[in-house]
Amino acid sequence: MENKDQQKKTDENNNRKNIQIKIKNDDVAAGSYSNSFAITFNENEFLIDFIMMQPQAKLGLVTDRIVMTPRKAAELAKALSDAVNTFENMHKPVKSASGNIQ
Repeated sequence: MENKDQQKKTDENNNRKNIQIKIKNDDVAAGSYSNSFAITFNENEFLIDFIMMQPQAKLGLVTDRIVMTPRKAAELAKALSDAVNTFENMHKPVKSASGNIQ
């Protein structure tokens, strides 16, 4: 049973590696700046709003909104954590306004 589960995971990983990803358009390719974010959720989905805060105008503009399942949100959280750890190992610890991020 365990070998079948491992084979299934290997097959899924191989299938993901063969997927071609294309950028939708030039606006997506250019990216959006975000210096803040807000996360809301219910039992079915997470909404992540990426916000550009303009302190001089005391205004925040949502530049992008991503909607995903709780499972994908958990995968994103893990991937971001891994990426930050890799960054910190290569450079230096990332600090927030209140100190090192834990």
